[in-house]
Amino acid sequence: MGRAVGAQLVGDDHFDVLDGDGRASFGHDPSPLAERHGDAVRLTVDADRDDSPVIELAAGELRSLLTGAERDLTGFLALAAAWAARRLPGHAAPVTSALARALVLPAQGPPSASPRRPEAVG
Repeated sequence: MGRAVGAQLVGDDHFDVLDGDGRASFGHDPSPLAERHGDAVRLTVDADRDDSPVIELAAGELRSLLTGAERDLTGFLALAAAWAARRLPGHAAPVTSALARALVLPAQGPPSASPRRPEAVG
């Protein structure tokens, strides 16, 4: 999956916090930040504010949440693609493709039964 121009729900940046350099910012206002500190991840709503709300959770819990969100979004895309094929047969492919881009997901393929990065340990 690549980067989204708009709001990115689940993407490589999120998993990079777990598997990459342990830090990700998401490039929009407010300035959200995710940082890994050992076995914990700190999610900051607005890194530009000292009083910003912060959520801390275990890295394994974040991996489960991200994998579940990605699975759910992929399932939603599959349902939307089937609906578009029935209701908008002449436009199903571009509608599905546009939705996949907005969700930052691959445009084709059924939902995966396995997590995206099963080899990584949270």
